[in-house]
Amino acid sequence: MKLEEEVYNKVQGLCNKAEKYVRMCEFDQAIQEYEQALNLFPQDIKVYEQATIIYAAMGDAWCSAGEYKDAKKYFYDALNCSGGIGNPYILFRLGQCLYECNQKSKAQEYFIKTYMLDGISLFNTSHNKYFNTIKEMVTE
Repeated sequence: MKLEEEVYNKVQGLCNKAEKYVRMCEFDQAIQEYEQALNLFPQDIKVYEQATIIYAAMGDAWCSAGEYKDAKKYFYDALNCSGGIGNPYILFRLGQCLYECNQKSKAQEYFIKTYMLDGISLFNTSHNKYFNTIKEMVTE
């Protein structure tokens, strides 16, 4: 579902501000901007693809800060929004957070789902430790 144009423009403005804060490593401020953007959505926020993107961006912000426990919550929110369950990026990032929070068997589930949807592309060389958790289960 798409937002009305006026709301969409306000949401985009707040998200742009949030992205600037992320680039400056001011993650708390970025999250505040993203939360303000989410507050502009009508009640059933989970039906909007834009909400999926915002929740994933919030998760990314916390991952950049090394706060995987906080990031995990936002990736779960993104997963439960429109298109989230079939988004390999969200599945991968949630797996990363779970792995870094020492929930490796749960992380494996998300890495397998990622691999099934997108192959090895998200498991680039800098993420070998994540691919290694499922390597024995898959064939390239």
